[in-house]
Amino acid sequence: MNITSKQNIIVTGGAGYIGSHICKALAAENYTPVTLDNLSGGFEKLVKWGPLEVGDINNKIWLTDIFNKYSPLAIIHCAGLISVEESTKKPEIYFRNNFHATEILLDAMRKAGVKHIIYSSTASVYGNVTENVIAEKQITSPQNPYAESKLKAENAIHKQPKEQNDFSAVILRYFNAAGADDKSETGELHNPETHLIPLAIIAALNGTEFTIYGDGSVVRDYVHVSDIANAHLLALKYSISNNGVQTFNIGTGQGFSVIEVVRTIEKLSGKTLNLKFKEPRAGDVPKLVADVTKATELMSYKPQHSSLNNIIKTAIAWHQMDSLTINTTL
Repeated sequence: MNITSKQNIIVTGGAGYIGSHICKALAAENYTPVTLDNLSGGFEKLVKWGPLEVGDINNKIWLTDIFNKYSPLAIIHCAGLISVEESTKKPEIYFRNNFHATEILLDAMRKAGVKHIIYSSTASVYGNVTENVIAEKQITSPQNPYAESKLKAENAIHKQPKEQNDFSAVILRYFNAAGADDKSETGELHNPETHLIPLAIIAALNGTEFTIYGDGSVVRDYVHVSDIANAHLLALKYSISNNGVQTFNIGTGQGFSVIEVVRTIEKLSGKTLNLKFKEPRAGDVPKLVADVTKATELMSYKPQHSSLNNIIKTAIAWHQMDSLTINTTL
């Protein structure tokens, strides 16, 4: 069956944390999100707002069949591996899944005549910086294979207009996605979990030891996942109206240290964490805070849900509801 509606939006990695929130936001705007996921890191239970197609985007034949079936208006590309620490041990897997898979996706887009892509990138591409806030013009200097693989994928997207007329792309460099849907219909779910906020919440709720790498002074810009999802809607509209490739930071412009986050979790959960400190983690950078001026001016981006209290509150509600057992070491 060929589904010809131009309102179909393919979301690679739509069974994951950010992807599932994007699917909910798309459905609320009367798009049909079509999730492509191999379920290696995603969860079928998070696919609630459109069809799920299980497969690997490294498979060119399968991907071509999907494009023919759904005739998508655009691609939102969230699929990929995300662990900095794992990437330092298995770099080849990260380049295959984050970079080469993007090349395959772009080739399938060109052959199918799909002209719009929104790409989930990362602030990690900036590397070690000294500025208080980071703008898109900042020179990129990836410090680990994860960030390098994402930057190589960005570069592949920049080359696409030479191959495809009327091509448009928006690259979104997320800072630290956090929080959960305010109705707890989806939330942060990784197995194993590697992110600060869910790990600390799970440790607080379970009364288990919580490990911090370094002294807790690492600063990150935490942006609510619902604000990230809304940024994709804005990026989709921008891409449809503008040819070429644009890159936007998606954050809040404010940073919090690991210790500040931990203390907020303790306050809102009513639990005291049993903290253990270890040596700093390889590949981490000390501070990443976004300058979101460009996204504000060109896409009218404005985070609405990203106070630290709201991030922690919605994340606690999600983890209190979800029963998945996750390793609680950060």
